[in-house]
Amino acid sequence: MLTIREGLHPFEEKSQRRSSMYVKMARKTENEDAATYSDALIACPDFLLSTLSLTVSELIEQALVPLGLRLRDYRVLRLLYFDGPQLQVGLGPALRVDRTTVVALVDKLEQKKLAKRTRCTDDRRAYRVSLTPKGERLTGDATRLVNAVEETLFAPLDQSERSMLRTLSTRLLSEPGLIAQAHAATPREHAPIAPEGASRPTPSIRHSP
Repeated sequence: MLTIREGLHPFEEKSQRRSSMYVKMARKTENEDAATYSDALIACPDFLLSTLSLTVSELIEQALVPLGLRLRDYRVLRLLYFDGPQLQVGLGPALRVDRTTVVALVDKLEQKKLAKRTRCTDDRRAYRVSLTPKGERLTGDATRLVNAVEETLFAPLDQSERSMLRTLSTRLLSEPGLIAQAHAATPREHAPIAPEGASRPTPSIRHSP
């Protein structure tokens, strides 16, 4: 059971309260909806993986609502937060979304003053996207929130099982095979550029598989 320790930052207290809420939701689901899936469906990896993906995405999307973010917003912000400024044209391949969606996402983040575009000095036709100070703060808050929620979502698995889940999922996406080929179907037109100043530490705190 999650508890609130004395002396926590207010945001951390909110994150833990929200995480506790998901624990209660999970227990309620266990009691009400256990064993509702047919063996015929459970036997299908495509059903299991797609159901898990949809459910996890929906729950994280709900958790981000108080911060005024959608899941796609968070993924763009997270990429900029940990990997530094990116060429706008490279965001689509990195996130596996089309150019029109990328433009809409960056427009939205700019309107909220969470990200900004600047023209590249070596190619005036290209834009570089980076976080604003406000975007840095909000992304830090969002990352801590998502960490707390994911800790609850994957609570049935111990650390070694989570690591194995992440490893197997990564192998399916990256090693030669039909899944990896489909995942890499969108060509990377430009590699991400190096961030200005000191590089951000590798996000080893992440818990998601």
